[in-house]
Amino acid sequence: MSAYRLILVASFLAAAGAHAGTQSVKSLEGLATGSRVRIEGVLSTRGSTPLTIMVLEVPGQTEITLKPHDEDVHQQLRSLDGLRVVIEGEVIPGLDPEIPRLDVERCNLLTAPDGGEPITGMITIENGACVLETDEGKRYWILGDLAPALCQHSGARVWIVGKKVKRGDGNKPRESTPFTPTGYGVIE
Repeated sequence: MSAYRLILVASFLAAAGAHAGTQSVKSLEGLATGSRVRIEGVLSTRGSTPLTIMVLEVPGQTEITLKPHDEDVHQQLRSLDGLRVVIEGEVIPGLDPEIPRLDVERCNLLTAPDGGEPITGMITIENGACVLETDEGKRYWILGDLAPALCQHSGARVWIVGKKVKRGDGNKPRESTPFTPTGYGVIE
């Protein structure tokens, strides 16, 4: 086997192993502590400050109590309160045996408040232009009325909804798609 094929096979195995053992589920019922899962639902904050808890509401299932893995995840969960998300994490022992609990390591927005499909990524400024770059490397040149507001969040992770446009005025940032957002939110 050539060196190129060995590298290709090794890369594939490494990528497959990144999410190895994580299973998509609709409920935590019957899963052992330590199981790695991916589950969809609506985030909800319960209680009043400073004694709040985060739960994931899954239709037709028992609510799942969420424990953020670190401060970044905690901030993401707080900023996505009330929205439909997909969460990845590890099943942990519950404080009450009847209520499932999850140590949340990742959280991604599935549906924006207006029902649109969000684009999530990091805001940067490039040659005076506002650009959103997704985790997959896709780049959007932010145009329109919301561009100045989004530029103020340079370095932040945000979600946007809106529409692609044919072209914008000004110097187009490298390898980007012109996009006019109609809504956005700051995740972290």
